Amino acid sequence: MKIYALAAAALMLCACSIQAEQNTSEAPVPSETVLRSEETASSSVTAAEVSESVTEASVTEPAVTYTCDEVCQRILSEVEFPSMVSVSAEKMPDYIDAAVPEGTDIAMYICGSGGFSDELFIMKSDDADIIGAAKDRIEKRTKDFEDYAPDEAQKLSDALFIETDGCFMYFVSSDNDLCDDIAREMLHMM
Repeated sequence: MKIYALAAAALMLCACSIQAEQNTSEAPVPSETVLRSEETASSSVTAAEVSESVTEASVTEPAVTYTCDEVCQRILSEVEFPSMVSVSAEKMPDYIDAAVPEGTDIAMYICGSGGFSDELFIMKSDDADIIGAAKDRIEKRTKDFEDYAPDEAQKLSDALFIETDGCFMYFVSSDNDLCDDIAREMLHMM
């Protein structure tokens, strides 16, 4: 509301200033002309800036919301992963040893061959049981990979866990930071 009032005041000031110059019948002295021109230019810039602010403030785009699966799909399209497959909410307890409450927006992708440790997990919830089970999964898998695939065990050790804004996610990939950036952008997190 204040922006509109400021914009209106600035526009009225410009209009009044310009009209006053046009209605002046006597010729101004040269120094007065320069002063009036500078004042008018200054007023015009102010009005343009205020008008731009009003336009920006009044044109707000609605925030697009994405599902956890849509976020995972974008990550999979931008980060290199080996043959990833989706884990349904019904099958998730087989992997994270916790039941997923009905209606929870959740997505999990794992390497289909089992030969790589890469995983994506995003959940729009802060369910402590699921978070604990997910962290236990990564810890257990790290131990499983240590003896036969040390590079994959290192990826698991470097897993990125994020708990913020009512969401929980973890990434095991060759580029956890890019996964994090994409997820935060799409889920509107800071």
